[in-house]
Amino acid sequence: MAVEYFREMTQREPSNAEGFYGLVRSYFKMLACGIGAPCDVYRRFQHALNRAVAVGGWTAQIHTDKAWGLWLVEGNSEEAQTHLDISLRVDPWRASPHMCQALMNASYKRFDAALESLHRARLADPLQPALASSEILVRLSRDEWQAAVDLGTEAVKIHPYLHFERTYYAQALEFAGNIQEALAQYRNATAIAPAVRSIRALEARCLARNGQRDAALAIAEELQQIRVSAYVDAYYMALVMDALGRREEAFQELERAIDERSTSLYMLAIDPKMNDLRLDHLRFSAISAKLSKRRSVDSAHVAKDAPKGLEASAVGKVTNPDSPLFRRRSHSSLT
Repeated sequence: MAVEYFREMTQREPSNAEGFYGLVRSYFKMLACGIGAPCDVYRRFQHALNRAVAVGGWTAQIHTDKAWGLWLVEGNSEEAQTHLDISLRVDPWRASPHMCQALMNASYKRFDAALESLHRARLADPLQPALASSEILVRLSRDEWQAAVDLGTEAVKIHPYLHFERTYYAQALEFAGNIQEALAQYRNATAIAPAVRSIRALEARCLARNGQRDAALAIAEELQQIRVSAYVDAYYMALVMDALGRREEAFQELERAIDERSTSLYMLAIDPKMNDLRLDHLRFSAISAKLSKRRSVDSAHVAKDAPKGLEASAVGKVTNPDSPLFRRRSHSSLT
């Protein structure tokens, strides 16, 4: 596993920042994929990031990684934006910060801005993994089913071994009504990444909503057994419970997702899979309020370590400020 490789590298060469940078990226991927309890993985992520900065200084990529963590786990969009601004001013020709910006915009229902950021990411790196899945999420959030299917069709040709491209393609197919192909794509994605249990949950949801309740129950029970000893993202379990008609348990799972700091909660306001739960206005509003309160509390306890004076000394001077990718973003747009 990549974590073990980079951990051994840091032990052999503690003055080599590359090992710590590798750990940061590995822990970020675990957070993004829902592998491991988020609070535990995030502590490891923060430790590796702090060591990377201590040994190698702030880089554009480290600013981006910091932004991802602040936003996905802590919901601290203001401080995340500070790091993204620096990263993009230093090196606008990297896809990752544009993708982070895109998903932040999407989570606030600024879908046109999200698509603009994804366009910049594509200019920076047209083969960047997760580009298509990010745009599929935006298209699904705007009820553009066929556009999402078209994106997925091309994505699995370009990246046939990436589970997240297949998972989002499956969701697009499901919303477009192609249930059998959606189920096939969910199963292909699970074969590629069996440790990403959210894929099985999505398959169960699809089965339950399409007349295959027994099969869905079997997967739900399997996931509950896995939960005894390993992390399963409660956000996706909420979707399974609701599809099975167990609305009370679905809201309990959303409560648990908030308590466990699920990194999927950024989608809560825009995810079309949550549409049925949104119809329960009172309880869904209570969940949204609890999430906002938790993020406010978390942000209040975060050490205020926004970088000062680092742009020239630690990450180099601004690269090509006249580039079409270069945009200065206003923090006030996030409020």
